[in-house]
Amino acid sequence: MGKAVIKSTLEVDPSTVECDPCKNKPAISQSCQCRKLLFLVLVVTELADFLSDWLFYLDISLLQKGLVYGPVGPLKLWLLLFFSVIGSVTFFIEVMNLWWETFRDNAWVDSDILSAVIIWIEDVPQIIINLLIALCHEEPISVFQLVKAMVVILGILVRIVVSAVKYSETKKTQCRSQAVVRAVILGGVLVEAITAVAVFFFTQTEMRGQGAVVFKMPTTYFEETFNDRRYFANVSVFLHHRDLMDRGVFDQDKRDDVVNWIRLAAIEDIRSHGDKEAYFRLQYEGVPPMSDVTKMAVSAWKSRGRGGEWQLSECYTLNSNTGDVNSIFETCKQSGFFTNSTDIHIKFKFEPPGFLFNRKIFGDVRLRIEQKHQGDTTCIPLKSFRDSVAGSIVGHVPMTLRYFRSAAPVEAGKTHVLWEGSQGSRLFRNDGSDLEDIQTVWKTGWLHCDSTGSFGPNWSDNLKMNCSAN
Repeated sequence: MGKAVIKSTLEVDPSTVECDPCKNKPAISQSCQCRKLLFLVLVVTELADFLSDWLFYLDISLLQKGLVYGPVGPLKLWLLLFFSVIGSVTFFIEVMNLWWETFRDNAWVDSDILSAVIIWIEDVPQIIINLLIALCHEEPISVFQLVKAMVVILGILVRIVVSAVKYSETKKTQCRSQAVVRAVILGGVLVEAITAVAVFFFTQTEMRGQGAVVFKMPTTYFEETFNDRRYFANVSVFLHHRDLMDRGVFDQDKRDDVVNWIRLAAIEDIRSHGDKEAYFRLQYEGVPPMSDVTKMAVSAWKSRGRGGEWQLSECYTLNSNTGDVNSIFETCKQSGFFTNSTDIHIKFKFEPPGFLFNRKIFGDVRLRIEQKHQGDTTCIPLKSFRDSVAGSIVGHVPMTLRYFRSAAPVEAGKTHVLWEGSQGSRLFRNDGSDLEDIQTVWKTGWLHCDSTGSFGPNWSDNLKMNCSAN
């Protein structure tokens, strides 16, 4: 931000002072109170800059992987730290220099030269890093990103006032060296001003179809209500289980990453639920080669006051010889339909971004998975899942949970598989027609940067489940 320039600002009429304006510092009457006021204003402005530097760095360093966004790249983080340290050193040097100049008329270094150096080695690099971060985020990372830009603009305004006073009092004694230094300061001020305004522009606008620029209209500049629709419309958590969904003709090529999926829950539904939770039970029985027909049921936990109960969502048979997916909802509700099923309990919990320091800008979806066999009371936590098919293949892990955007709105009553009207039902496939990969959906900012967030829910040890009782 703008750095203090006070040396020549408070000079008296040059005609009453015997000095060389380009070499010596004229004695200024101690009765001039305005320089004390300017000293106070400049120190407060410098202190605001010092604090905003470290608050912004702290906020950036605390970022964690969550929905859409994750930590800022290590190079930007290290550069922010480096220039924050530089800023701290120059803050103390400049304040002491101002004090000696104001109250002792004997500054260590010419304040114009010191200000010019600080602008270009500390202020300009920091606001440029701020801009580079903003280019990959349609929304401000936090209030501190905008506070930093605002402090820069405030410093520029203070500098303009101080420079105007300086010019009016010293214009008769200007020399070439002073003009050069002030030109350097002016150049830095212009770069700071343009960059700070750009930070506000890129964090308060977004580019939509056909290059249209849309200004968002928040109730305040620091409003933390984000453009969720861009990222979360039709985006859900999908589950793939190799042993259940890829047998026989369901997946002809078992060596590639294109596999079958069932949809569990939309991210927006999890986030908007009263408890910000979603709880599912996946039951299956008759896995090949023991049987060619697999029975699969998905139930959702429905709260009823303080208690709750399982409510069957969908039930199907999967024929690995024909590839047919047949709905057997009514049959599935009959007692004794499953005789030796494997039950997988999956619970999702939305984790809010946090207060003030947003460790996760859009929050995160956490999950816990437990498995048991019918009739048992022992539940085994299943941490061995991946968020990509490639990762599952490499790790020999049967289960994958990943975010996808469905190509078409999900039909009511057919939320877990794909309903094709008269053609019946089938499992989703990530072949580009049914599902759009989240890495393609989550391109962020004006530069359409790659998402740094998580591509699937993250494990939580803190979620409580009632697996053993069901």
